[in-house]
Amino acid sequence: MLAALALSLAASVWAAPVAAVRPVEPLRLIIAGPPASSKGTNADRLVEEFGVVKITVSDLLSAHVAATDDQVVAAQMEKGELVDSGLVLRLLAARFSQDDVRQRGYVLDGSPRRPEEVEGLRAILSGELAPHGVVHLNAPDEELRRRSRVRGRKGETDKVFDDRLSHHRTETVPALADLARTARFVEVDVSSQDREANWERVRAAVASLFDGSRP
Repeated sequence: MLAALALSLAASVWAAPVAAVRPVEPLRLIIAGPPASSKGTNADRLVEEFGVVKITVSDLLSAHVAATDDQVVAAQMEKGELVDSGLVLRLLAARFSQDDVRQRGYVLDGSPRRPEEVEGLRAILSGELAPHGVVHLNAPDEELRRRSRVRGRKGETDKVFDDRLSHHRTETVPALADLARTARFVEVDVSSQDREANWERVRAAVASLFDGSRP
């Protein structure tokens, strides 16, 4: 399990569905996990459940390329490479300054990816934008590879996928461990091939941030 690398000190694995507990203020959440852990799918379900704004770093970068014709970033995205952290943080700062985020809350997918992004992200998500928690999705490597092959994304060979998985272990997990020092953290087992079962676990984890059931 990826949590063994750096997250065991802050993680709890949720397996049983519970009734949703809604926060008295708009939900603010960071969702993270290795490739093929269904972050986007579960983020969409959180949007449906809580009415929050979904903010995805890849969407922000795509909009940046469309607006500026930034071919360097376009090429990096095409190759599946990470772009400059400074640019990512500037785009996030601009997006989080918008009124809809403050009014409706958010679920953030795609940051932090590297340890050097953590302090910048903390500065952006401070005060009334501070996250209620971080939900980290996890599944065995074999299951993640199986999902990668099934979804068949362009250019995502086994080697490309394994490189992305390695980056998650060596860069993103330490970043999340750092973030967990100042944000509530819960790890969710999404290893089931039943998407609805995985969603119920995510839903339970979010509820735990507000119902006092997590130690």
